[in-house]
Amino acid sequence: MRIARRPYHTVAALVPQNASLPLSITIVASALVAGSRLLLRPSLQCATSGALLADLIALCEPPASSIRIVNALAKEFVQASCDAPHVELIHYIGSNRYALDVFNDAFSARKPCLLDGQGNGLLYVDDGFPVEEAVRLIVAGATRYNGETCTSVNGVLTHPNRYRDVREGVIEAMRALRVGHPASPETQVGPLLSRQQAEDLVVRLKAGPSHRLLCGGEADGAFFTPAVVEGVDLDAALLREGFFGPAAWIRAIDESALVTWLQANHFPLSDTILSERPDLILRFAARSRAARICVNQDPSIESMFEPWGGYPAGGLNPVSDWVEKYRQPYQLDGAPRELSALTDATSDGA
Repeated sequence: MRIARRPYHTVAALVPQNASLPLSITIVASALVAGSRLLLRPSLQCATSGALLADLIALCEPPASSIRIVNALAKEFVQASCDAPHVELIHYIGSNRYALDVFNDAFSARKPCLLDGQGNGLLYVDDGFPVEEAVRLIVAGATRYNGETCTSVNGVLTHPNRYRDVREGVIEAMRALRVGHPASPETQVGPLLSRQQAEDLVVRLKAGPSHRLLCGGEADGAFFTPAVVEGVDLDAALLREGFFGPAAWIRAIDESALVTWLQANHFPLSDTILSERPDLILRFAARSRAARICVNQDPSIESMFEPWGGYPAGGLNPVSDWVEKYRQPYQLDGAPRELSALTDATSDGA
């Protein structure tokens, strides 16, 4: 028996508003390398970027019919992809709100579906890690790209001995950030994707009965002042589901309770630990359910081609190179000589 891989005939992919262009480029490159044809639906809110990408692809002259940029409503694109016999894989990247609907549509059409929804990043600070460095990493991780990536820091757990110093440092740093127009060189935090998102974030941060807003948390159109919240409990939606925006909640916990808090997270794409203790780092990595573990670094900094996956926990999207997601593994049974020839051929995309 041998395991071989063949490219999906055609991949239909959707990308969200945030990071629309780099995600589109990653998908295009991965599909070309995998040997799959690609239907790509850019975000309509980023129509100019999508049009420029289409022009760039045409100038590059890829193989005929290998890439097609499609401007359509997301729901219509998914339905058309489900109905098209040549589309073999649907890849959804976007809000968790619509992920299950896309999966159900693909399942009903008997097609595999990759889901990459928003993450809920947690970070733990132990009692020996330098406070100033912890504050710098937390604030950068919570506000880079306006806190609108799936690897942004949403929640901060600290050792009780570090709680007060880390909390006060994060509050001071958040208050000092300049919110404004993204074209201004002085701006450190720009607008969110919409007025509605900013208003929803205000409500979400205040929703828990014990939540206390320590700074920020005000919306002005699509602008949102960076916020810090405390009083988050184990059953809070902020812990279970996370949010999109420049904010973080903070909580002191005993080290013995760390695993309980990590495993309460419903969307653990990326967990971070700030510690100089190898034993604690190993335990953290072993017990976290996140697809990506960051050690003493800002989790919001990513390579656009790094391995990814892990959403949801259904086995359809394991951590792997993007190219491998567009290739289908299958089993070959037969005589060794024939198997070797077939395996070599399919590995080359034949």
